[in-house]
Amino acid sequence: MNIAEELILGKSDYMMPIVYVSATRNKSEISVDTYELAKDLAGVAHVVVEESCECTKRLRDLTDGKNPYNGAVQIFYAQNITQRILPKFFSNSHQFRNEVAYSVYKRLILSRIDDEFSYAKLKYNNLVKKSAESIEISQICDELLDEKEKIINIGNLRIQEMEDKISNLQAKLQIFENRLNNKETQSYLITFETQEVDLYEGEEKDIIIKILDREFKNMDSDPNLKESRKYHVLKSII
Repeated sequence: MNIAEELILGKSDYMMPIVYVSATRNKSEISVDTYELAKDLAGVAHVVVEESCECTKRLRDLTDGKNPYNGAVQIFYAQNITQRILPKFFSNSHQFRNEVAYSVYKRLILSRIDDEFSYAKLKYNNLVKKSAESIEISQICDELLDEKEKIINIGNLRIQEMEDKISNLQAKLQIFENRLNNKETQSYLITFETQEVDLYEGEEKDIIIKILDREFKNMDSDPNLKESRKYHVLKSII
């Protein structure tokens, strides 16, 4: 349980990706074949499987609801870089398993290779060996390498920015998924971006609700305003 908690909260990191398979609530729901999945990803990723829904419930409390649930698969590539795949988008477990394996391989193929082992660097090292007797050629090679490293560093920074943005969006998506799954009745969610950061959870929402509540109470005393669309929208939100 501690391993799962640290993994979900981004407190631990591993050499290979971790494919975390959550337990399903009942046998009728689509679940991935974990044995075949482990074969598909042998030597490429670790496969971690929940024993039962009790694990899911305990992790929900330990991770503040950030854990996957009801058969969902979460792939942890690195700290704060994850991908969640839901079974509801597939017609059978075979398609589900293939999508999970494909996602891991696709990510690994697109991952950045350490510049020390890149084709360009290996080619450069070979050129340096051949031109060791020529100081002028060596200087040119060094200048080209310096320029290339600058370009790579800029590119890596951009990639890191995009990965951080993806991670933030995934975290927001998880929050919305939790809200939708915890709703007792069918209703709509209102979401919007702000430039402020909550000092406590739900701070901005509380402020907005209080302002809307004040406006709603001002309208409540006027029979004409009670028939307006604005009145009913505020009543619905509050």
